[in-house]
Amino acid sequence: MKIHFLGAGSEVTGSNYLVEAGGKKIIVDCGVFHGPEYESLNYEPWAFDPSQIDYVIITHGHLDHVGRLPKLVRDGFAGKVFCTAGTRDIAEPLLLDSLHIMSEDEDVENRGKLFEFEDLDKTLSLIETVEYQDETSLGGDDSFHFVDAGHILGSASVVLTLEGKKIVFSGDLGNSPAPILRDPVSPKEADYVVMESTYGDRVHESGNERQEVLKNIVLDNIAKKGWLIIPTFAVERAQELLYELNLMAESGAIPQIPIYLDSPLADKVTQVFIKHPEYYDDDMRALIEAGDDPFYFKGLKFIKSSNESRALNDKPGPGVVIAGSGMVTGGRVRHHILHHMGDENSTLLFVGFQAQGTLGRLILGGKKKIYFDNKTVTIRGEVKSISSFSAHADRDGLMNWVDKIGGDKKRVFMTHGEEEVTRILAESVKEKFGLDTYAPKLGEIIEL
Repeated sequence: MKIHFLGAGSEVTGSNYLVEAGGKKIIVDCGVFHGPEYESLNYEPWAFDPSQIDYVIITHGHLDHVGRLPKLVRDGFAGKVFCTAGTRDIAEPLLLDSLHIMSEDEDVENRGKLFEFEDLDKTLSLIETVEYQDETSLGGDDSFHFVDAGHILGSASVVLTLEGKKIVFSGDLGNSPAPILRDPVSPKEADYVVMESTYGDRVHESGNERQEVLKNIVLDNIAKKGWLIIPTFAVERAQELLYELNLMAESGAIPQIPIYLDSPLADKVTQVFIKHPEYYDDDMRALIEAGDDPFYFKGLKFIKSSNESRALNDKPGPGVVIAGSGMVTGGRVRHHILHHMGDENSTLLFVGFQAQGTLGRLILGGKKKIYFDNKTVTIRGEVKSISSFSAHADRDGLMNWVDKIGGDKKRVFMTHGEEEVTRILAESVKEKFGLDTYAPKLGEIIEL
């Protein structure tokens, strides 16, 4: 039995694992690589023959876990794809949006698209949805089941049972406690664990502290009559922000001001959230049963067209703009930064992980003069961040998750984290729990 670590090795994108056992070849996740240092990897040949893959199992709908799946299909894969219903409905608009972006960038990049519309259609036709805890046969005595990962809507950890061994793939684990979704579940037992380590070197603020910090940032922005620009991911982060701002607006903690969700993709994803209440936690259900709409409140407006988006630049503050992309690698947030962040009364608030080499990482790291989209802006406004809005578990959450997994855990593999972070988490888990830990490099093959 072998695991090929073909993505998310010493960095946080491109999740892709090949498991070989008993003559079967199973892919867990098939994500794209983000960031200028890694994007070229998306165009390299597969380290395997796609036509020889028996099954693909997807943990959740983020592009760094599902974004190359249509390319895999284009290149010959024709087997079953397993994921939850929530993952399928999240992945579809994200993959379609990715294709539109590739179509616009094709001439600039001069590399062509990873896949075409027909490849996406065929991919969706191969998907078979499976819900948490449902044991699904992979032939013979081999099987798998999902447990709730609490990361985004429909996200799951995978428990593979192959040749009598249990291999757990964490996928991305949620930041507990968080609004809307249930907390991550630790599988009952495992022989081997492959786990993410994105925030394995730090501890997030508490939920109450996060709400207080966000409220104070909004109130400070109102006092300065500036704009609060929040780069955000369309999935989970945008919905959590709406949830928190809804609570503040409904309770009177903040006055009514214009708040714009300037992301058609986030709007579509919000509709998916509304479609799937089966994934909600008890607090979210109670809010809805009490008659509150957590995704709408007075002062909130959904921006549709690009003309509407640019028209916001002519409006006086104070106001809040929530727009993609979350790492400022593209999307409408870029023109809001260009227009507003030269003003010392405006604030740029990061609420998610900023990968190495991204524009968001540069700004968050303190770079003041930024050149993009053929323009230069000097950042004069404040730049702030709230790490606990991340949909990823922090160090304590990750360690608690792996500790609660029963069975004879022979080895824990640390992936999906920057090199130094995976090293720190690996040492912490080894020291506290006495487990054998290891951080594989990209392309490494390990025999179990």
